[in-house]
Amino acid sequence: IPELKETTGGLRITRSATKGVVMSKVLIFILIFFVTATPCFAIKEIRTIPTRDGITLNFLERSKGKTMGNTSLILFPGGDGAETFRLEEDGKVRGNNFLVRTSKDFAQEFTAVVVDTPSDHKKGMDNDFRQSAEHALDVAILFDYLTSQGVEKIFLVGTSRGTLSVAFLATRIQHPKLKGIVLTASLEHTKFLRWLPLEKIKVPVLMIHHSEDACKICSVYEAKRTRDA
Repeated sequence: IPELKETTGGLRITRSATKGVVMSKVLIFILIFFVTATPCFAIKEIRTIPTRDGITLNFLERSKGKTMGNTSLILFPGGDGAETFRLEEDGKVRGNNFLVRTSKDFAQEFTAVVVDTPSDHKKGMDNDFRQSAEHALDVAILFDYLTSQGVEKIFLVGTSRGTLSVAFLATRIQHPKLKGIVLTASLEHTKFLRWLPLEKIKVPVLMIHHSEDACKICSVYEAKRTRDA
């Protein structure tokens, strides 16, 4: 509280009161800096849900608000899908996959959910598991969890080998909240994805592919054939 004294010219602030005013301004500036420098109530944490009997599924959840938004993207990284992300003590997300790196950007508009391998496949998911009933059940339960949190629209997004999960799940999961799938840099070598019953996919499909991809198992020629299928 400033110390005020009467003078012939009115009120004046003493030196001790001036210090108090300066300190108050400094504190206000610090508060404004931290409020504007970081998103308020942003979600960035790893959650675990039970799926099959004795099995759990970890996933990284990111969103700009304090609760999940209306729309969620379930992201399936490539490779074997194991240990594709980690949440450091400083709050930063580390990962070497395209979808992990860009999850922060997706989270500005949607709730981004990066899926880890289930507890019975900690070393990774092979092609057979990515096309299994167990995989479909794990993700269907994740759908139920997101729905319970108020999510109204769910999109599956995969990159590289993760597109096998996404395409397969779209042929198996008949959930009213599933609104579409996105396939980025799909693996197309030796009819990759085209052995699936793609005609069973009833939701919109967006395929994103680089026309000059040097990867031998990501050719744009095979991607176009999958698009036609």
